[in-house]
Amino acid sequence: MTKNMNNSPTTTFKHPHLQSFLKRYPTHQKLLLHAAFPLALTPELLYCLRENFDPDSPWIAVSDILLFLCESVGFQLYKMSPDVRNELLYYLQPEELYKLSDFMVAYIRQQLKINYRADEDLGAAPHWTALAYIKPEDAIQEITNKIQEIKNKNSTELMKFASVLESYAEIDPLIKAGLQPLLMLASGELSTFNFQVVTVNRRGKIIKTEPKQATYFVEDLGNGVTLDMVAIPGGKFMMGSPEGEGRDNEKPQHKVTVPPFFMGKYQVTQAQWRVVAALPKIKDNLKSNPSSSKGDNLPVEQVSWDDAVEFCARISKATGKQYRLPSETEWEYACRAGTTTPFHFGETITSKLANYQASSTFADEPKGTYREKTTAVGSFPPNAFGLYDMHGNLWEWCADDWHKNYINAPTDGSAWISQSKNFVLRGGSWINYPRNCRSAYRDYYGNRDSRSYDIGFRIVCAVWGT
Repeated sequence: MTKNMNNSPTTTFKHPHLQSFLKRYPTHQKLLLHAAFPLALTPELLYCLRENFDPDSPWIAVSDILLFLCESVGFQLYKMSPDVRNELLYYLQPEELYKLSDFMVAYIRQQLKINYRADEDLGAAPHWTALAYIKPEDAIQEITNKIQEIKNKNSTELMKFASVLESYAEIDPLIKAGLQPLLMLASGELSTFNFQVVTVNRRGKIIKTEPKQATYFVEDLGNGVTLDMVAIPGGKFMMGSPEGEGRDNEKPQHKVTVPPFFMGKYQVTQAQWRVVAALPKIKDNLKSNPSSSKGDNLPVEQVSWDDAVEFCARISKATGKQYRLPSETEWEYACRAGTTTPFHFGETITSKLANYQASSTFADEPKGTYREKTTAVGSFPPNAFGLYDMHGNLWEWCADDWHKNYINAPTDGSAWISQSKNFVLRGGSWINYPRNCRSAYRDYYGNRDSRSYDIGFRIVCAVWGT
């Protein structure tokens, strides 16, 4: 079938079920095409699509789409089979996609006005998955608000709402990933914390202080030691440095889409390291106290890339979750936290904001205190995601091996692996100049078993197996 949006097809579809539908309703392919747009369908939504885009189609065509082209995935909730949906989406023209997006946003907003009560069936409305498909950031915010609203009123209703989110999460892996933090929040696994984010100008003067809130879960490692994992929302950003800023290995600047994940609130501490190092060996031996500077709340250092990977393997086996090193893309995305300036603090940093060689300057800020050693995690203000020490203190290992620039780099947030002997470091350390602590700055050191007093790491936790 040629790409057109008329209700008179020039040829037949390839899929036999689509051929059968078109044989029954030869002039109503528009209803069929538009039904493929939402990730999830309900009778109500499909009737609204019919009314708005193909009002002359028979009512029975709606039932035929649900019965013969979809499968039930919940109460009055249907999912079109992937092969059918993909074929239909191929024929949707951009102008129609825009119209459908506008329609879905309006539909979602209308649905969000529903005043849910504990005795209502929350599974009837498809707005959560539809909104997550069109504007995932808005979906996260809307559902988070709804969870908090219900949580403050009725715990029974909250758990019912969580089960509804679970049913929507089964529809699509990306939706599932985006909803995991919300499901955890609804079930009580996630908590929230409040913090202040500061922004400075070129002189290092604070020009804005903004209150923020982040969600996180606590991993109990035993012996009174815990690990805080902050929910990082998925999104898109420009990775690397723009022209006129940074080094050649930070270019070309390119757009990347990053799925949601959890990241350590702090760099891994020596107390956390000791507990995990005492767990059964997976592949490599781990020293229980490798750091040069000693202190439970100091970040662990003198650990190699292999050591960090072993740490992740041990904690994954012990907890049943999927812990790993961050990809370089995830690290920069998490560090920037929505900013585009050289540092997440703004145009520069100061020794009141980070631990680095502050006897040197980056912009017009005054020289600061050079501490000449690591500082306890959480000693300085966090970024907008609630992550601490993303600039300075210790270099952090990433999962990627080293590439000299970003030509042909992945754009999906995954680690870039090509059998290099060197692995990426990010963030700078207490011994580095401020320019080496920028959000986009990247480097490498030795090989996979190299260790140094200025290298540590933080870990991420996969979302729904990603």
